[in-house]
Amino acid sequence: MYNPENDVYRITWDDFFEKRLFSSFLLKSTINNPLQEDIRNVKRNIDILNEGEEIKEKIFNREHDMWVY
Repeated sequence: MYNPENDVYRITWDDFFEKRLFSSFLLKSTINNPLQEDIRNVKRNIDILNEGEEIKEKIFNREHDMWVY
């Protein structure tokens, strides 16, 4: 992977994701969303942030449960 800030230091995609060198935001979730609607169409204002945090927590818990026996 190419780093525009440093030509010499190259990292792999695996390192990129493991070190969490990216940012993102949630648009849609398949958890409890049978109509596949965007979060911003269903919720308003601060409820959008709260819903996003709840989804991130559910994803984290699911990932944790997969790796912890």
